[in-house]
Amino acid sequence: MASLVESFFSSETAPSNLDVSLATTREFIQFHLKENRLFCFITSGGTTAPLEKNTVRFVDNISKGTRGATSAEHFLNQGYAVIFLARRMSIQPFTRHLQLDEILDSLSDGTIHDNKVDFDLGPKGKKIFSMIEQYKKVKEHNLLLKVDFTSISDYLFLLRGISQLLSKCEKRAFFYLAAAVSDFFVPAAELSEHKIQSRDSTQLTLKLTPTPKLIPLLSKEWAPLSLLTTFKLETDPSLLILKAKRAFTDTGPNHRVVVANLLHETRRKVVLVLSHEKQHREIVNSLESGKEIEELIIKELAQIHHDYIAESN
Repeated sequence: MASLVESFFSSETAPSNLDVSLATTREFIQFHLKENRLFCFITSGGTTAPLEKNTVRFVDNISKGTRGATSAEHFLNQGYAVIFLARRMSIQPFTRHLQLDEILDSLSDGTIHDNKVDFDLGPKGKKIFSMIEQYKKVKEHNLLLKVDFTSISDYLFLLRGISQLLSKCEKRAFFYLAAAVSDFFVPAAELSEHKIQSRDSTQLTLKLTPTPKLIPLLSKEWAPLSLLTTFKLETDPSLLILKAKRAFTDTGPNHRVVVANLLHETRRKVVLVLSHEKQHREIVNSLESGKEIEELIIKELAQIHHDYIAESN
């Protein structure tokens, strides 16, 4: 397994933002270590697998990054400093609330006083401005660092680099790997140099290579003392728990949690499968509650993290 990973990093091209991103991340970590703060490293959104070096076409998945972006806000509410590694142009913390149509819907008819327009914000508008105030506090205290990626190779290079930097935080770092990582890709040496021409053939046959599994290396070597949570999405209910438990295979003891859910239950129900407990924990959110299910997930995981730190100490 290690040789496959080494082969990947020696043959693939590092992202252009790697050095700058790692330098910025190092400064962010050093700043908050002095503050004795807990860290959460969130990965979010889907990775692309390019089919050409000058990429026009690529293999993608359905992930928009909703869970990762929403979770980032709730980890910030729990007092964490958050490193947010997300797909470029995917859903982002705080700005996810600022969709233009929702802003317009939140404003009632305006009234003009002395050439100024006053709006009755209403419940939606008040929620938006509450989020703006929260974001200002996060920015003021430098609590959120955003790093972006596009392709599977971008993601894996950045994942490795940031994980190794966070290793110095030991048990104070929590890894929340919610990105939907491509299971297959086309190695750089096999990519077409230019756009694949549609008239050259009546069929396009793709030969895809399995993406190397980095979680074992991350949990055992890159950040062996940091608590690790991964995700499992399935469409077949009979496979969900089985596949979640298999995710612990060949990983270190710091890989404690798999957040598992079925595709059609994403917003309503998840299952926390824990490596050190025989019984899994179901989290069910009523849509009438007015809460996001991520709020419930993060409260549970934050407690698991605090217990992990206390247990280790």
